[in-house]
Order: sequence, then C-alpha cells, then structure tokens
Amino acid sequence: MRGDRRRTRVQVLLGGWILLIGAMALWTRPLAAALRDRGALTTSMTVTALAVGWLCLRLLADRDGDREPLVPWTPLVLTAVALVWLGTWWKLPEERVHLLQYVPLGIIAWRALGGRALAALLLCFAVGAGDEWLQGTLPERTFDPWDLVANAIASTAAVLLSMGGRTAWLALAFVIAARLVLPVVHVGHPGADAVPPPGPAGTALEPPTAPYAGASVLLVTIDALRADHAPPWGDPGVPTPALARMAAESVTFDGFANGIWTTPSMVSLLTGLLPPVHGVQERGQELNPAWRTPLEALTGAGWSTAGHAGDDTGTYRNLGFQRELGEGARADVVAAALAGGPSFVWLHLREVHAPYDASPERLHALGLPSDLPEAPLLHRARTHYTVPRAEFSGDHDGLRDALRALYAAEVADADATLGRVLARLDADGLMDRTIVVLTADHGEELLEGGGVGHASTTLASEPRPELVEIPLYVRLPDGRGAGRRVAGRFEQVDLMPTLLPLLGLELPDPAPSVGVDGRDLGPAVLDGAPVTPRDSFVSSSPCGWQCPPERRSERVHAVVGADGSWGRCAEPGSCDPRVSAPLLELRSAGEAAPPVPSPG
Repeated sequence: MRGDRRRTRVQVLLGGWILLIGAMALWTRPLAAALRDRGALTTSMTVTALAVGWLCLRLLADRDGDREPLVPWTPLVLTAVALVWLGTWWKLPEERVHLLQYVPLGIIAWRALGGRALAALLLCFAVGAGDEWLQGTLPERTFDPWDLVANAIASTAAVLLSMGGRTAWLALAFVIAARLVLPVVHVGHPGADAVPPPGPAGTALEPPTAPYAGASVLLVTIDALRADHAPPWGDPGVPTPALARMAAESVTFDGFANGIWTTPSMVSLLTGLLPPVHGVQERGQELNPAWRTPLEALTGAGWSTAGHAGDDTGTYRNLGFQRELGEGARADVVAAALAGGPSFVWLHLREVHAPYDASPERLHALGLPSDLPEAPLLHRARTHYTVPRAEFSGDHDGLRDALRALYAAEVADADATLGRVLARLDADGLMDRTIVVLTADHGEELLEGGGVGHASTTLASEPRPELVEIPLYVRLPDGRGAGRRVAGRFEQVDLMPTLLPLLGLELPDPAPSVGVDGRDLGPAVLDGAPVTPRDSFVSSSPCGWQCPPERRSERVHAVVGADGSWGRCAEPGSCDPRVSAPLLELRSAGEAAPPVPSPG
C-alpha cells in the first residue's frame, strides 16, 4: 500500500512537472528579460536550481522504505558540475533553463515508470519535442533543434544517474563528452566560447583574439548626429534615455567622420577605405565590384547581412549586403534579421536630418523654447531639406538658440526610435549575443560657420569640426568595458578592421596591391588601450548628392593632424601641402578599382 501511494505521488509529480515545462515555454523569455533588466537574473537562476534540486531529492529520496539516496552522491555532484560547464555553451540564460527543466524530469520519469530506463528516456524526448514545437508556434520564437539536444542530454544524464551503481558514472562521462563535441559539430552556434566559424581560407582567428566569435552585429547610424548632442560628449537639452543607456553600457570613442555627407561616409564606414580610394563621392556612383569587402568576408564565413539606408539604396550596392531590410524598417524587422543566427544588420535612422520640423507643441513638451522668431532661414530649415548657404548669407547668430532647440527635438525623436529597437532586442534575448555599434554618418553645422546642415543641405560645405566630430558607441554582448570612454579618434574607416577580428575573422585586402585605410582598434575596445594619435583624412564633394552636373567633380578635403591642427584643400583651387601629398597617394590606390555608375 505504501509503495502504491509513493508511485501515485511520483506520477502526480511527473504530470505536474510536464505541465510546468509547457507553461515555462510561454513565459521563460519575457521573464528572463524582466529579471535581466533588474540585475536579478543570475541570482534567480541560482536559487531556482538549488530549489529544484532540493525538491527532487526531498520528494524522491527514499527507496522502498530505506534511506538509500535517490542517486549516488559522488557522481551526482560531479555530473552537476559538468552540467554547469555544459551550460556555458548556450549563450542565453533562457536556453540554459532547459538543463534545469530536464534533469529533474529524467529522475522523476525514471521513478514514475518503475525504473524502466528506455521508457523514461522516450517520455523525456517526447516532452522535449513538444516543448520546442510549442515555442515554434509562438510569435517571434523559433523551433530550435539544438534545444532538443539540450533536453536530450540533460534527461539522459538524469536517467543514467537514477540507475545507480557504475551506470551513474556514465552520466558524468556523457555530459563531458557532449560539452567537448557540441562546439565541433555546431560551429556557428553563438555560444559563450564557440569555435570561430570558418571563413575564407586562412582567415579564422582563435580566442582570445576573437572573444566574440560567432556573435551578431547591429550597426545603427543616426544621420547628422553631432557628438555634442549625445552623452557623454554633450547634452542636447532634452531627455535621451536610449543614448544615455548606450553611454552607460558601451565603450565610447571620439568618432571621426571621413566624409561630410552620407554616401562617402557610409561607404568608408563599411569598407575601411577612405573616400578618394573607394571613389563613391557622387550620386549615381557605387562601389566597384572588384573590391573585396568586409561584408563579403562575413557572408563567406556564414553570417547573414542585411542593410537599411533609410532612403535611396542605389549607392550601397556592391558592399556585400545580401538583402535590404525595406522601407520603414524598425524594431521588429531588425530583431527578425538578427534572430536567425550570426548576422550583420545595418539600420540608418533619418530623424535628425533636416527639415527640423518639430511643432511648437512638441518643443514645449520637451521643455524647449517654443516661441520661435520669424526669420527666412529658420522657416527654410523647418520646411525644406536644403538651406543653401548662398541664399542665406549674412549674420544669423541670433537664430542659433532657436535652431539648436529644433535640432534637439529631432535628436529626441531619433532617441525614441533607438529605444524601441533596444527594447525589442532585450525582449527577444538578442542583446546578449549582439555587438551593438551606434554612430553617425557625419555631424551637422548649426550656424557655427554661417551655414545650416552639411554638404547635401548647405550645397557649399567644407570639412569643419561640427561635421566630422561624431559619437561612437561599441556595446559588447557581455558588458565588457561598460561606461568606459577611450581617448583618441576612432575614424569611420577603423570600424570594420576592428569588428572582424573580434568576430573571429581576418579582414581581407580590398585588392591585391591595396590595404584598408583603417586600423584594428580591438585592444582599445576590449581593454581601453589608448588610441595612438595619427593624422585623419576627410574628403567630400562640397554639395553632396545635390551637386549639379557641372559641379560633380568638385572636391573638398582636409587633414586633421594628430595634434588637432587642420590643413585644407579645395578642388579646383589650392591645396595645403599637408593635404596634397596624401591625396595623391590615396587616389593612386583608388585607381585599382574606380567607382562604377549605378544602373539606371
């Protein structure tokens, strides 16, 4: 009679445990995200693991009236340690939950089925398949066969432990073998210490050189965002919680734009080549397909790549993007693009770009001056994409505060969009497997030199500090270096030479006789090593994509010395000798693969 009651109790426990697993499939991820936001995830998981272990041992400890342990203590403890080690292969805590679920399930199933090992294993495998099927039916969730593997490993180890004797030691051997084999058979898995994915011949790097091998990258660029309107460089005068979060969670650098309008800057950012080398400095041009690009190296190594330019995407062909995210791409689209494995996703936000059209009500709500003066320049900036310098000459210093207030409202709008993207990545558990880079394509002139905007909006621009000083945040998946500000310029051309080694890949030379112009600043990202000062080069057309045909060959250049001094050049016109010598060398490199016309 006592044995029947014990059997019934265990069977009830088995049914309850299966129901619990099904329930957790519904709320594990949002619960994990909520606990992570409160800094309580690790503590909660530890307490849960101890409670689960105590519950199982307490309810199942006696066997036929004696006090024989449910499982042998020594192999149990050693197997538990091995399971913790196994859990490090799964990056997300909600993936590691499977080990907490299925070890007790295996023990309970073995007892409930009268010690029939095969029946217990089949039941556990069936529950695991149902668990994953349920998750596959939920929005924004997927059926992950590797979670099935986790379920099977944990439940098999539990049944082996329950069998006792020498068989219990097989559980330890089985878990150790699984931990050694999994990184080999599933190279692309974004685990905490996964083996780097294979790239083109000879390009794979080994940890610790590649501490984030297999991670995804989200590159967010905010059009025309000045550094002095983003923390920690400055204060826009409006709440910017998303930018503040990035400042607190990232390694930050004094970013430096190598162009003063979007296209040449973005091509430099994504190739590591300076504008005179890649040559894409006019609308209607695109990168020569003969160049080997960093994105092509990523796709060759198994990453998916997707980009969203915000408007015209013709100038970004041949960079290596496999697909476009589409017009209006925002948080849900970005999260979906990052969810399918190692990915590189580019999202360009245009909220800050002119026109600065915030209403008086919006300005008032943000605590900004809403009683704007009547002035032709201010009206133009609020209603048009361009504020031609030639049409608004003269002294407009009295409008500077009003203009900065309008610009600050645009920064607040961009911050809100960024916040929604970050919140969605949090909810989907993607922040812990993604390097997030936030920067700008260029800055913005707000009457410092008499103009408003940048090359494509003033139609007569030259490199200035307000245009080249941009924010740059690098948020690492494990929080390394959070809040650290590193001194020294991080140029746009430095981004890809820095990212690829962190991901486990060597950067390919763009052409047989040409190397990238950027530097690998990985030591600065990882450990705060100072950035060695060097001269920085800027190049652009003076009127950007709106240059009329007769002016498309015009160029403006500058060299900003390591000491902060400036040398300038205008073509046609005169060039500072500090600019002309490096310019000739850069153009010589660009002859390897000049830009090509965009189709149509």
